[in-house]
Amino acid sequence: MDFGYFRRLSNMYPVMLSLLCTSKKWFGSRPCLRRFFDLIAIMASYVYMGFHEGFAAGMVNTASAQSAGSIEQFIVWVFALFVYLILLVRWNLYLFNREDPPISVTKFKMSRNESA
Repeated sequence: MDFGYFRRLSNMYPVMLSLLCTSKKWFGSRPCLRRFFDLIAIMASYVYMGFHEGFAAGMVNTASAQSAGSIEQFIVWVFALFVYLILLVRWNLYLFNREDPPISVTKFKMSRNESA
């Protein structure tokens, strides 16, 4: 069974590429600033991934722990988990089906100035 739209790790890369392209656009002529903001963009995208990983694990664990308690609490947490998964699916659909992707691997060419 493939839960492709529920992947939290794979949606980090379009976010990272968008941030890196923004950094290139804003600081393309200033290599030191660009390297600094590229590092910030990479770190922010991994923090983003860690948040979603922890949030999803917390939601699943809390929903399963509430199954031993009252049925009302269990239903509330399962509903909250369901809403989170629906939002995650919509976010993945947006990231991977955009009209203007941040970068295309087939069109990407690194110039001599960017190779260092």
